[in-house]
Order: sequence, then structure tokens, then C-alpha cells
Amino acid sequence: MAIKRDEVKSKRESVLAKIKELEESVKKTRFITNRYYDGYGLVEGMDKLTLAAAFKDLKSRMASDVMSELGFTNDEEEEETYLGFTLDEWMEDFKTRAKQIRDEEKIEKLQDAVCILEDNLSDDDKFALDMEAVEDLCK
Repeated sequence: MAIKRDEVKSKRESVLAKIKELEESVKKTRFITNRYYDGYGLVEGMDKLTLAAAFKDLKSRMASDVMSELGFTNDEEEEETYLGFTLDEWMEDFKTRAKQIRDEEKIEKLQDAVCILEDNLSDDDKFALDMEAVEDLCK
């Protein structure tokens, strides 16, 4: 899909709106756990590789999964916990962080797209955007 020269400004606006939407989503993200996952740090601060390693560690701690794979049933339905939170709560936070990382990566790509779009704006469009910025600063 090629963008025509006269569509560049409107495409820029839609990309900026998408960036704002994703940034709000990232900002509003809340985590259930509020403590360090031993050896890996806070979930909300983990990068991709650390998150994957912590996720693998969490999966190894889930005894119910191992027990069911071996054919044993857990009659007691006791919630497994680690560091004060259930394993399901940790799992939910890991998945939330993974989504947050994906959103941050999308934001970076969209910001690159905005730069390309701005490089291809006409001189009149660049002037109009500059004047809009001046108006915003003067409010």
C-alpha cells in the first residue's frame, strides 16, 4: 500500500494517534505482584530475555502441572504460591509484561514511520505543523 503525497499529513496524524493510544496503554498497565521475582527483579522492569528466563523458572515451580503430567490428581485444590503470590498471579504479570514489551516495540516502529512521513511532508505542511506547535506553546 503506497501512500500518496497528499495523504502523508493525514497518515502522520493517524500514526501519532496510534502511538498515543499505545503509550496510554503502557502507562496504565498495572501488575498484581509488587515484589522481586528472586534472581530476576521486578516483573515490570524485565526485558525480553529476563522475562523468558523468569517465565521458565515459574513453569518449573508449578508442581500441579508436573503432577498432572505424571498422572497424579491433586485432590486438595490448594493454591500454589511463590513469594506471597499465587503462581497464576505471577503468570498473569509475566503475560502482562510481555504485552507491554510488544506495545513498546510497536511504538518504536511507529515513531520511525512518523520520522519518514515528516521527511516527506511538503514545505507548506511542515510550516503549518510548526505554526500549530507555536499556537500550542502560546496557550
